[in-house]
Amino acid sequence: MKRAKRVDRIFDRIVRSLAEGAWLPGSDLPSTRVLAAELKTSLTTVQAALRKAAEQGMLEVRAQQTARVMPEGAAVAIRLLTQAAEASKRRRLAILVPDLFTPLQVTTGPFQWRIAHEIALAAAAGGYDSEVVPIPDADQRSLAKRVVRHFDAAFVVGMIPTNIATIFVLSESRFPVVLFNRYVPGLNVPSLNIDEYSAARSLARTLLVQGHRNVSMVISARYGAVLGRRTAAGGWLECLEESEAMATCVMPLAHTQSAPRGLILEKLLALRPRITGLVLGLPTLLHDLAASPQLRDLRIPDDLSLATFGSMHDIPWPSRYPPVTSFEVDWNRAGRCAIEMIDRMLSGDTQPKDIRVPLNIQLTDSIGLPPAVAE
Repeated sequence: MKRAKRVDRIFDRIVRSLAEGAWLPGSDLPSTRVLAAELKTSLTTVQAALRKAAEQGMLEVRAQQTARVMPEGAAVAIRLLTQAAEASKRRRLAILVPDLFTPLQVTTGPFQWRIAHEIALAAAAGGYDSEVVPIPDADQRSLAKRVVRHFDAAFVVGMIPTNIATIFVLSESRFPVVLFNRYVPGLNVPSLNIDEYSAARSLARTLLVQGHRNVSMVISARYGAVLGRRTAAGGWLECLEESEAMATCVMPLAHTQSAPRGLILEKLLALRPRITGLVLGLPTLLHDLAASPQLRDLRIPDDLSLATFGSMHDIPWPSRYPPVTSFEVDWNRAGRCAIEMIDRMLSGDTQPKDIRVPLNIQLTDSIGLPPAVAE
């Protein structure tokens, strides 16, 4: 690695000399030994740099003779310097993702993959070069310091509690960082949020208006204290409390970490009195629901109204049931908003306001009247 850097440094010196006219087209360069002495480096480093210049069409490297400047050598050198100057103007954005979700794939982390993909597209359009950087569980301080050295800003996707050390170090370094759908208690770090809180309130109202009084939402408890302040669970429970439906719900909220996901869903479907409305906090929970033996005895929506957060795209679902009511995120808008927040921070706004991107409900026939009302 060190030798490669030395070769690159000498190559840059050769390019600048050619661009500035120190060696004219058709002329011979000093000998390798003289160049090594002038540039204060080894013969092998000079030879490697000359070969690299020859590969770019600037020099002709000849056996037992000094290198010669090609007719287009100066023009090529000037072009390379221009390209390097333009590249140096582009800012570098680190898209930080927990090791848990890397490599990013649609199947292993669809939500994380989608926002990272849109951030990368918006970054490119905004003049940034972006790179996905995994956050390890260990040695996060070293990672954060590397990010500060090599990037201009960071966007954090899918942060879990064990990643908080990275955010603390970045914040202490006054490094521009934006969180996605998360917050860190005690730190004033801006975040771009999907407005699941308002969407959950809207969905709860939809079910209540239909006459449902025994409903449940299943969420993931993996992220604990790093979830945003206004969560889907918060909006859901708040609406149930305001309507006084909480008293009639057998289990208004369930966490997937209290038991295996499939078992949690089976327990919910076995509750008595039977729940009439079920909301899944993750679309991937539909896999587990579809595999549940108890679902085969239920009609949707006649026996059970069903909805999910996230998109139904690429989620297999039995054709005997109607498509599930879901929420769509304007991912393109989310990507643009993220880059706008980072732009403001790099322009001197150290405390940009959080941004909330709305969720658009896609109502289907999976929501209907509860059995008692329908009859």
